[in-house]
Amino acid sequence: MSNSDEWWTTIIQKHIIDLKQFQFKTTIAIGSSGLNGYNAFFIGKNPVTNSKSGDKSQTLTTDEPILILQHSNGYNLLIAKSVTLDSENYQITCENGAMETFNNGDEWMDSPQYAIYIILGKVLNFDKLILDTRTRKTIVKNSSGTLTFN
Repeated sequence: MSNSDEWWTTIIQKHIIDLKQFQFKTTIAIGSSGLNGYNAFFIGKNPVTNSKSGDKSQTLTTDEPILILQHSNGYNLLIAKSVTLDSENYQITCENGAMETFNNGDEWMDSPQYAIYIILGKVLNFDKLILDTRTRKTIVKNSSGTLTFN
């Protein structure tokens, strides 16, 4: 499957994100499948993998990550200084970043209102954001702004 067939392609194009600038790219299923789960697209620079001795678990850390969290009502665009994926604890930990919420409707991305979402979007700034990929529980530390839970 080519990138043009992926669910995140239109979002990447609308936000003018150049995938060639990133050395790491993956998709992650978060929570259960179906209505309660959602997908994440994750890109980052300078990936570093750490494994514990004699253990199958590992962590992956990248700089300047971008995560797109797709859900039934739209998506969240998360940009941070760094992110760590921890396979043992099923956690994504983001440091020093911001998350913006975009509501969907098939037509909204092609409408004049899209510019309003960019300018007046719902933004949450944070020092640390921890997302449990099994339960979808999110912990945000030292935040400012607003956040919409879907």
